[in-house]
Amino acid sequence: MGGTQIFNAAAVAATSTALVGWTGSNGGSNDNHIIRNAVFVAPGGIQL
Repeated sequence: MGGTQIFNAAAVAATSTALVGWTGSNGGSNDNHIIRNAVFVAPGGIQL
């Protein structure tokens, strides 16, 4: 949100072909939850 870190989790091992995804719903059949321009930074500050 405006460059502010809003989620922090422990690092996990993943393969080079791993995919990341989110899901969300409030019960509506057409209520979309969209995430754009997400940035992932690995431990040590390496941007993925």
